[in-house]
Parts: sequence; C-alpha cells; structure tokens
Amino acid sequence: MTRSFPFDCVVVTSPDAASAESSNGAVEFLKRYLKETYEQEIRIVSTFDPFGARCGSGGGTIAALEYASPDESILVLHAGGDSSRCPTQMILGKAWTNLPHPKYRNPTIWLVDQLVDLCSVAQFPKGTMVVAATDCLLKFFDSGGKLPTCNAEYSANTVIGVAVPALLTTAKNHGVYIMSEPTGEISSDQALRIENPLAVWQKPSIEKLVSTEDPANASFEDSFGDRRAWIDTGLVIFLPGAAARLFKLADTGLSRCTRKGLETMYKGEQSKSSQSLEVFAKANALKVDLYTDILHNLSWPGQGAKKDNSTNPFEEMFSDLPLRILLAPKGAFLHLGTSSELLSFMTHSVYPELQSRSDLPSDLGHFSFFQSSFQCLDCPKQTKSVALHSTFPPSTSIGTGSLVEYCDLAKYVAVTIGDNCILSGWKDLGEGESSLMIPSNICVQQLTPNAETGDSNETVFMVYGTNDSIKSPREDSTLYGVPVDDFQQLSGNLLDELGWPSGTGMWTARIHPRVRAGTSFEAVFGWLKDIRDSKQSFLQNESFQLWRQSPRVSLKELHGISDANAEWAFRRNLELAVLRRQQADFIPSLQKALTQRSHDEVCDVQWLYELGEDEAEKELSRLLEALEDSFLSEIEVENYDICGRSLMLASVLVSEFLTSRKKVLVKKEADQDQIGPSVARTIMAPSSVQKDPKSHSKQALCTLKEERRNCESAFNLLFLEEYSEILEMIALKMNEMCVCQVSDSASEELVRRREGPSFGVWVIASSPVRIDIAGGWSDTPPICYEYGGSVTGMAVLVDDHMPLSCRCRIVPEKSGLLLRSESRELGTGSLSSAIEVEVSDIQHLGDFRDPRADCALLKAALIVLNLAKEADIESGARIQDLLDKFCSSTESTRLEVVTTSLLPQGSGMGTSSILAGCILGAVAKCVGIGDLDENQVVNAVLMAEQLLSSGGGWQDQANGLVPGIKTLRSRANELPVSVSIEKLPVDTNSLSILEKRLVLVFTGKTRLAKGILQKVLRRWARRESDVLDTVKGLVECSEHARSLLLEGRVDELGGILTTYAELKVKMAGEDAGVEPDVVKKLVQHLTEKAAITGHALCGAGGGGFLAMLASPSFDKNSIQSLVETELSPQAERALFTWHSCKISDTGMKVSILRPKDISASDFDLTWHRL
Repeated sequence: MTRSFPFDCVVVTSPDAASAESSNGAVEFLKRYLKETYEQEIRIVSTFDPFGARCGSGGGTIAALEYASPDESILVLHAGGDSSRCPTQMILGKAWTNLPHPKYRNPTIWLVDQLVDLCSVAQFPKGTMVVAATDCLLKFFDSGGKLPTCNAEYSANTVIGVAVPALLTTAKNHGVYIMSEPTGEISSDQALRIENPLAVWQKPSIEKLVSTEDPANASFEDSFGDRRAWIDTGLVIFLPGAAARLFKLADTGLSRCTRKGLETMYKGEQSKSSQSLEVFAKANALKVDLYTDILHNLSWPGQGAKKDNSTNPFEEMFSDLPLRILLAPKGAFLHLGTSSELLSFMTHSVYPELQSRSDLPSDLGHFSFFQSSFQCLDCPKQTKSVALHSTFPPSTSIGTGSLVEYCDLAKYVAVTIGDNCILSGWKDLGEGESSLMIPSNICVQQLTPNAETGDSNETVFMVYGTNDSIKSPREDSTLYGVPVDDFQQLSGNLLDELGWPSGTGMWTARIHPRVRAGTSFEAVFGWLKDIRDSKQSFLQNESFQLWRQSPRVSLKELHGISDANAEWAFRRNLELAVLRRQQADFIPSLQKALTQRSHDEVCDVQWLYELGEDEAEKELSRLLEALEDSFLSEIEVENYDICGRSLMLASVLVSEFLTSRKKVLVKKEADQDQIGPSVARTIMAPSSVQKDPKSHSKQALCTLKEERRNCESAFNLLFLEEYSEILEMIALKMNEMCVCQVSDSASEELVRRREGPSFGVWVIASSPVRIDIAGGWSDTPPICYEYGGSVTGMAVLVDDHMPLSCRCRIVPEKSGLLLRSESRELGTGSLSSAIEVEVSDIQHLGDFRDPRADCALLKAALIVLNLAKEADIESGARIQDLLDKFCSSTESTRLEVVTTSLLPQGSGMGTSSILAGCILGAVAKCVGIGDLDENQVVNAVLMAEQLLSSGGGWQDQANGLVPGIKTLRSRANELPVSVSIEKLPVDTNSLSILEKRLVLVFTGKTRLAKGILQKVLRRWARRESDVLDTVKGLVECSEHARSLLLEGRVDELGGILTTYAELKVKMAGEDAGVEPDVVKKLVQHLTEKAAITGHALCGAGGGGFLAMLASPSFDKNSIQSLVETELSPQAERALFTWHSCKISDTGMKVSILRPKDISASDFDLTWHRL
C-alpha cells in the first residue's frame, strides 16, 4: 500500500490572532517537514476565530472552511486554546510542545504521521474532512510491519468518530463510546473496524463505566485483566456528504462562526450601532462545540426519541447524518493536559521505571522514541531527567523526573535543579558569576513582555508548583506546592492582595513578578524554601519583599502580554547556537573518544540532520573522512576494536543520513557497473579475507574511500547504500578478529593431538542447556569487550535429560564426510526432522559462514578444529586427503558427525552455541585431540559463531557446557576476549529451594522481529544513552544476582528475573516482540494470584522457554493447575507445555557408546540421561 499524503489542504486553527501569530514558526516547520517527507508542496493555512470572538471547536471547524473547497480532502488541526492547565506551553501552544526526538519534534507532527497511516488503511474518499485536536498523542495500530485492514463500509453522509481502548482512569476524563460488543477481545488481530455506537457519554465516572449495562456494557477487560473503555480520541471524520453539509451551513445557519458571515451581519447592523466590528463579533458570534453541538446530535441506532427541534437547532442541522465509530483495538491515547502530566509523559517515556504508565503508547517508549538529552551542550550524565535544546555549565545537577527545555545556562558557575521540575525558556540575563538553584516540584519559565506592554529590559518569572491546580477553586488548591490554607495562615491572608478571591482558580492570581533583566531567581524567589518549610520568617526575607513590591501579573494576563515572536526567535537562535558548537566540537571529541576507548560518551549527531542539505553533505564527508582515517591508522597497530567501532559508526551515520533526507533508492541496471563498492565487496569475500584479514580489510576500505572521493556525486544514493553495507561488513570482521585473534601457541594447542584417534566407535558429547538469570546481551561482541560483560546463569536438565548431544565416529576403510543434524521429541526420542549433508567435495564446506546453510554449525566447528582452511576450499583441495590427515590415518577413512536436539526450535536456551560445544567436544575426543578444558571449548564456540557470522556472545555455551550456577565475565578493553568463569558455591539448602520453585514452561515458537542484533549494535555504535543505561543495568543486574545466590536469598531472585526481562525488552526495543502478549497475560495472571515472584523468557525472548520463580507456597504442579483452570482463552493455554527443571552439577559429558554397530540414524533416549 503506497503511503502518500491524503490531504489537499491543512488548516491549523488557533483561538485568537496572538496564538496564531505565535505559532507561525511552528507552522512553517510543519510545512517543511511535510514537503521533505512526502516530496510535494502541501497547502497549509494558519487561521483563528474571526475578530477575536471565541467560536468553540465546532465554530473553529466551520470557520476553517473559508480556506478550503468542498472538492478537497481537508485536515483541520485545532491547535488549542490558552493551555491554562499547562502554563509553560501556553505561549506557543501545546500543539507545538517540543519533544526530544529528531523526527517528531512536536505532537502535531506525530499526529499527522499517524493520520496518514490511518487514511492509507481506511481509504476515505476524496472530499473527506478530518478534524483533530493536537493536545494529545494518538496511535491507531502497532508500528512497523504490514498495515492492518479495515472493514470500511459506510455511506457518503457518514460522520466517523475514532475510538481506542483506554484505562478507565483515563476514560473518565474524556468522551466514551458505548459499543454493541465492547467486550470484543483486543487480540493480536489489529484490524480496524467501523461499527454503530449505542451511546455517547461525556466524562462518565468510573463507577458508571464499571456498573452500567444499559444500553450495553460500557467497559471490558483487556488481555491483561485491566478494564478499559472505548475512548473518544477527539478525532472526527466527515465523509464527503457530511463535509458538504458543513460547507452549506457555513453560508447559512452557522455563518456567524465565519469571518464572512460576521462581516455581512455587521454591515447590516452598522447603521443601528456605533460598535466596532471586533466588539460586534464578540457579542454576536455563534459558539459551537464540535462534540456537544455536532457529534451528540448525529443519529445512531437506539438513540431514543428526538427532542423538539425548536429548542435545539443543531439537532435539526445534523440529526439525519449517521454517526459510526472506527475502532482501533491496538490503538492508544495520551492527553497532554496538566504540567504534571506533561512532565510524567516526557520523563517516564525515557525512564519508565520512574512510574508505571501502562497507557503510554508503546511507540513513545524510552528505547525507541525519546532521548534523555537532545541537542544540548554539556548536559550532565546519569540523571533520570530530560533536557532539550539547552546549555549547561560543567557543574550542573538535575533532579529525578525533571524537564529542562530551551535554557541557556552555560554562563552560570553552577546549576542545581531539584526533582520533578520544569525549567523553560531561561535566557542569559547577564547575571554574572552566579549560581542558579531551582527547588524541587517547581515550574519556572522566563518570558519577555511584548513591546506594547513592557520594554526589552524587563522579564517575567512565571513560577508555580508542579502539582498546583490552575483551574481548581482556591480552597482546594496549593500555591508553590503549599496548601492554600497554610499559605494564608503563614502570610497573613496575602492571597486577597494577589487578586485570588475565594472560589476562583489560580489562572487570575497575580503571582508572577515583572523584574528588570538581570535580576536573579534567588533575588525574587529565595523565600520559597522558608515558606515550604512552614517558616513564617519568609515575610522578612529580602527576596520576598522584592517579589511583593514588584509589579505582578496573572497567567491570564501573561498570556496576553508575552512576546510569542521573541520567544520563538530565542528558541530558534539557541537551537542554532547549540548546533554550531556541536558541529565544531564533534570530530575532535569523537577522535578522542575512539582513541581513548571511551565507551560511555553518547555520540550525538542530531546537529548533522538539522543542517541544510548542501552543508550537511559537506559535513558528512568530513565525518566519513575522519572515521576512515581512524580505521587506517589503528589497523596498522592492530587496534581492531577501534577499527570496528569507527566503521560501524560510519555505517550508521550514512544509513541515518539517507533516512533523515527521506531518500528513496531506485536501482537501475545501467547503474550497476558504476558503483565502486562492488569492488570492495569482492575484496571482502570470505575466501579472500581469511588468508590475511588485516590487509584485505585495509584494501577494501582504501578502495571504498577512493571511490567515495571520485564519485561523480559524493552522495550518489546507490553508492552510499552499498558503502554503508560494506563498512558494516568490515566492522563485523573487526569484531571477529577481536574475538578470534588468538596466539599461534593457543591455536596449536586447540588442535594438538594428545592421544590416539578412536576408530570404529561412537564418541558422544551430551550437555545440559542454560537458563540465563541476568546479564544477557552484555556478552555480545563488541559490547562484551568495549564495556565489559557479566552474565549469571545456570546449566539445567529438562525433564531429567541432557537435551543436546553430538556423536562422532571414524569408520576405517571408507570415505567421505557425513554431517547430520536432527531434532527429536523430548519425551519419546522420536524423530521430528533431520538434515543430512554428504561432503564428497571440498566445495560442500564452502557455505560454512552462512547460518542458513544445511549443517552450517557442524561445518564451522570443523573449520575451527582445522579440518580445512578457507585456503583449502578456495584452492579445491581433495576432501579425502584432508579427512585422512584430520583422523591421523594413513588409509582412507570416513568421518560421521550427528547432532541431536530434544528441544523445539527457538527454545531460547542456548541450543546452537551449546551444540557447537558438543560438536567440538565429541570430534576432538574422537580424532585424538582429547578432552577440551572449559575455557578452550567456550572460546572455540565463540570462534565458530563468529565464523558463522551469527554475532553471538559467550554466555550460552559457558552457562550450558559448564556445570552448576556461575557468573561469567569479560573485561573492557581486554583483547582477545577472555571469559572468566566463577562457579558460585551456592549452599545445598538454597539449591534445593531454588530447584523446587523453578518453573519452566514452553510458550511457543520464538517470533522475534528480524534484524534485532543489527539494530542493537548500531545503537551501541552511537552510544545512545538508553542503550548505555541498559547495558549498565544488565551488568549490575548480573552482579546483584550473584550476590543474592551466594547469600542464599532465593526469594529475591524473582525480582532479578523480572528486572532482567524488562532490560531485555529495552535492549531490543518494544516493537521487537521480546515479550509476546500471551506471555504478558500469563505472568500478569500469575503475579496477581501471588503465584510467582518473578519471570524471564530465556535468551533474547520472543517466545521459547519461560523461567519463573514460584512463590514459597507454589510449585510447578500448582502453577500449571492454576493456569489450566483459570487462564483463558483455551487456545492460548494449549500453546504451553510444562517441564521439570533441575540444576545440573554435570556439564558437557563425553563418553564412548557401546555397542559398535550403531548407525548414524539410530537413536536411544538413554544417551541423554545422566
């Protein structure tokens, strides 16, 4: 389905001229964004209610029609009113709230993108008008992948409301649609559907939503047991017939909402009155609410008898138009209402651990949406706060859950901002060498009065408590977080002096001082600490005296006197100043970070994407040149880790640059011979690289660099695409060299024959599998050797079996190599599937680097053990000669190697890596190398997986092949990678408790999104802050698990498992499918029943085996019974299979099978029992 812009015209409405003027810059930004994204000029009109009259949301919609025509598809965006409940956003409007994201710079851009996808699915006809509020964030379906379907059946006169499921705590504050089948399960099917409503409620209580059954159940349970209702998203779609009705009414019954209608009416009345047009319009304009007056007067089944039309003209206008509701089962809704809601949204999206917000749209999660520091200079690290477009001094502290936006703080000596604060629009006022301290739970914004109401040497401090209610009556309010009654008592009834009479809200209270520019915050608000500590002495404080003596304004007055244009200009100038500093400092800082192996510095290149196209391309060239040079200098001294990071970062920059420029790559056959990187790709072919990886990687990069310089256009799109791919190939080769670069003596020791070969008998290596308790992902190259890794896990038996094995035998006086990989049932040993490869030619081993090739794991392991080298494959050496030498035989011999897995595919229990260890162990013993020690086999598996290009780490094999519970580590900047294994001496009683409470259930085949490893490594190359935090959390989680196990604190391991599960979701991204819905539902049910204390899917997740720690009074059988009797639907329960799980005190076991007459296809389940 082609994604094109579905609207001919976009109308942005504001309540008044000042609001419209203040949004001019933002509207221009939206216009540029649409042009760049959809590669066409989109007509955007910014308008406001006529002549200062307030016409309401419906009236604003009608007024907007003057700027469009009935044959156009129209998008009307209501930019909102005065934002009274979130004052820091009122000057420019909540529609333009700045978001710390390179693409979605404000809620309006996010909304427009979502609407484009919705229209692509629903296929609304030409002439449709879509009306949307912009003070909320909407999502209609899961991101990524194929768009859903929609049963779009409706008449041309239909008006469509749009609903998504929302928690009742949210629904009670908004409109709710009552549907005929509200309990329709929100399943994995996210298809949109359009249905008839039974009722439309406005702000119903939770009690009403839970208890009402007339006309239908108003709420329903989702798959997690939470009650939800179909919330009105504020989105109303008028199909062509209904839109035509609005156009007609704009000239007739609702003309008093339009500029033209009011002008006509005024001209008719002018002879009777001396009023100005503005005064006349305010007195005579018709205020129409989109929902109360239009939506609620549409018709729907079961609506009941109509009222007398004579008392409700809107019913006469609209009652013949049908209302239908588009239901988006996978949609989400988030309203940006109050300051505290905005603060929670911004900070909790980045740091979800601050507070559980299950109603946040998943796309807004910290791992893929927001950045904790966005276009800032010298922003402090390791704070759970969000900062954007700001500068800071070196000595800065920002409290937990705070937001800093558009603040120029660099000239302060020190800045201290408390918890849960909003600091906005802070200008450099020339305060000199001073410090700034903002107390916790305070919102502060600096504003400049406009020329008509002040002078350029004046500023206004807008200050209020984060949780102060702007609209609540005084009696129920707080001021600066202090209860009003307490404030009154301490201040001597000061509130009456402030213009805040009883029964009114803070909107009209004159509490915001106008002071001379350069007056410090401390000089005016130093008294806040005393009054919050209930000290009446604040009355004598000099700062309070200055505050009281200064002219003060209310929020209502401030909205009218602030210079919105000056605020927009300040923000844009600060953005540019930050951008230029980042641009100037970036390459020197990057080079320093690379050479010093600094792995905790975020690589922020957002400034690059903010530049104009020509300048951006020039800067990208400089960056690529610097990174290429870094590789070429470091490879000479064999610093392969720096080489890999340099090129992976270059690859990421190019890929993101193409994405940021919305470039579409169209390959033409005629171009293929012109693309230089194809030469480099040939140079990087595996058969060439293995001979001399250092020189070939260097040669490939030099070729690429020369081609980039000589390309007719340095930014030929085809060139850049292939350039990025090959840079990544070389970077991964550097990872391989960091892992596999062992000394000649170590290589020789791995394959040295210590005993005679075992002719004519099967040598079998069988092994437990592993459960990772904490720390996975930190073992993945290059993370494991750049940051350092730590994983705590254990070797386990499943249903009293070692689930994996490899057997090998040498058959004298025969020839060839047989490779067989089979999967069998755990309970019976019956064959599920088998793949056999008869290797009669050396070329049959040539695909060992392709994980998809038949028996690729077997082939890679044999290469590690030196059966053949890549040079042998390239030269076409005789496979039989190599086999005879490998088996230390002077006569023709046959080698047969068979792997067996008793676990289903996608188990998540380290099957591939552990099987590689079994292959190495069995073959080494069979051919006379002998028994491999633990470190040898762990490192050899790591080498095999690097050869396979699977990019795997070391925790799977180390946790499975080595017995018991252990903590595994690799050190930062230590090459080649060396894995230390600390076996944990857990006491017998703790082991017994752990085994009794350990529950293992297979949840179904793994279904992880593709490209997760590549995505993670690319984000790691950029050192994105959320990835850095997550890696740190993974390592800390592993070390904490180790401490708990050594101390016998088994009960607390459940929390570790759950934390680990959350970190894995953060690492891969929520859209990766790490924790499927069926698993979420299962663990939530068991947690609510207090049956488990924690859980984690094994491995990367996405399905497979789920490990749970039962509560003390539960075990596997009782939990299984609970699930099978209470969990629904039955189809989901049927996916689960339950298994016993024991910690194995035996690791990989190598033995000889008797008798000798066993064929390669024979099998006996007893081989897998201890």
